[in-house]
Amino acid sequence: MKGIIGTWTLVSYKHESFEGIVFYPMGPYALGRLIYTDRGFFLVMIMKSNRRQFDVENLFEASAEEKLAASDGFIAYSGQYLFEDNKIVHQIDMSFFPNWIGTTQKSSAVLANDSLAITTAALSSTSGTQDIAHILWKKADVLDR
Repeated sequence: MKGIIGTWTLVSYKHESFEGIVFYPMGPYALGRLIYTDRGFFLVMIMKSNRRQFDVENLFEASAEEKLAASDGFIAYSGQYLFEDNKIVHQIDMSFFPNWIGTTQKSSAVLANDSLAITTAALSSTSGTQDIAHILWKKADVLDR
């Protein structure tokens, strides 16, 4: 898929249940960065925009409560990517969520101008419900600081 190489900024990240209920796991103003390299690697980071700072300056001295709150508002994973048919395939080798390490995620990807829309396959929860993630990115610009 030509044009996918580069850095992308998150526009929106939402989940939609099969019943049509939309929710925003990282809040409606989530922040994120997606990077695709020309050598076949990718990196994704998505976080809540209102994460509270720790009371200490050293990450390793933070309280368990601070670390738990920080983890509740952050997703990061990386690995290698390739294309199969109309799908982008992420082969994950590092992830904040350990269960994703060693897995493969296939999603539809639509590239139009400076926008990239990614729609995941169905995601299952422990409650038995399923939903789909819709993630919209725009090509990053130097002025996105």
